[in-house]
Amino acid sequence: MRSPFLLIISLLVLIGGSPAAALAQGATPATGDGSPSLASSATEDRLDLAAMALTQADLPPGFVNVDEFYLLTAEGVAGFFLGQAVSPEEIAALDLTSMYFSAYAAVGDGTFLGITLSEFASPDDVQAGFDVLEDDTRVFEGIEVLSTQDLPGPAIGDAPSETTVGVTDLRAVGGPLVNVLDMTFRVDTILVSVRLETDVEAGAAGDMASPASATPVIDQAREQLVNEIATTLVERIEAVQAGEEVSGVDQSLPPLLLSTDQAWLLPGAVAEGYRDAPQILGTLGPATEFTEAFESGYGRTVAPGTAQDDLYPQPPFVTVGVSRFTAPEAAMSVLEVANEVPNAGPVGSPQIWEQVETAQVEGADASSTYRGAFHPGGPVDSARVAFVSGDAFVTVDVLGAASEQAALDAATDLAAQQAACLAAGTPCQDLSVPQALETGAEATPVAAMPVR
Repeated sequence: MRSPFLLIISLLVLIGGSPAAALAQGATPATGDGSPSLASSATEDRLDLAAMALTQADLPPGFVNVDEFYLLTAEGVAGFFLGQAVSPEEIAALDLTSMYFSAYAAVGDGTFLGITLSEFASPDDVQAGFDVLEDDTRVFEGIEVLSTQDLPGPAIGDAPSETTVGVTDLRAVGGPLVNVLDMTFRVDTILVSVRLETDVEAGAAGDMASPASATPVIDQAREQLVNEIATTLVERIEAVQAGEEVSGVDQSLPPLLLSTDQAWLLPGAVAEGYRDAPQILGTLGPATEFTEAFESGYGRTVAPGTAQDDLYPQPPFVTVGVSRFTAPEAAMSVLEVANEVPNAGPVGSPQIWEQVETAQVEGADASSTYRGAFHPGGPVDSARVAFVSGDAFVTVDVLGAASEQAALDAATDLAAQQAACLAAGTPCQDLSVPQALETGAEATPVAAMPVR
């Protein structure tokens, strides 16, 4: 794939990464209705690409999950992923069924790992997708490929496959100069890309390509690392395809979440995926006491306040997170400290959640409601409703709404819908979008958004 690092930048507007605004100014957003649709994140019978992604246990030492996204439309793939270097019409013609991207970062050393899973209608359709998505001449506007070399593909998966090494200059869009190692191959109907991007200036001496010569470096340690990751991915892909259980995920969870992507007016990406205990409970604080009782979680984030002509997502941001515990008692214990747990998506929570008196969420066993300021020192414009339904602990966060009341109204409405869904034990049906979210907040820049 052309540049997962750029996808990270463009989509990190959801968490306020500073390069995002710079890139967004030069990127063409998805536009309006009529965009050719891929599989919705709420589709019950779609292949669970999120379950194939790496869990924390699969990651190399020092790597953490940045976030994960479904790309839902041909406009989204063309705009967010390829920066309009490929047209939506070309994407729509590929018989691309669904695309999922996972981003990981090595803390402190400038290394990014991007994994892309592109599902096609049949194995025969993968070649056409490969020809477009792996075309080195199609690059995101504002980046420069200083050098690139295609080598034989890895000894895993099937054709089409290739290994690409190169040096890419991302400095014009706020990124670094990076060495690239990308392994691409097919597993049945899925085109898999595992891409490692390493900051040239942050790398060890002799390990990186020279910025002056821009000569790609084929480093055995990095090649072995990517091979190991690719091998793990193949195992997870084949297990999901065979209907087997895979570690770290409960595949019954995604259909039970509200299909909040219906409130997302801008065709493109929905940030969602399986969540581990630290992502749900945090790494510090009282909730970590219940890590051993945690089984699996899933979160989904959308920005329903975004208009079709906005350059990048605007508040309010809505995250619904559902997690299961070994017993209802454990879920109840986490509810007691619900103000201490992080947002279940990529958006940072208010520094202080203040509990407020509200009515019990209908259909829930117990619930708590909180309010807070999205931006430190700013107005109270956010709300969290947390509740327990059986062994499930749920958080509904509405962040950066038009007012405190709008946030409380929207979070309460969504929580009631989510509770009804869990009580029924069946996949969630169409979302009834709260009026407060239809109105949305004033369009304001998100560069100062808090990061979790």
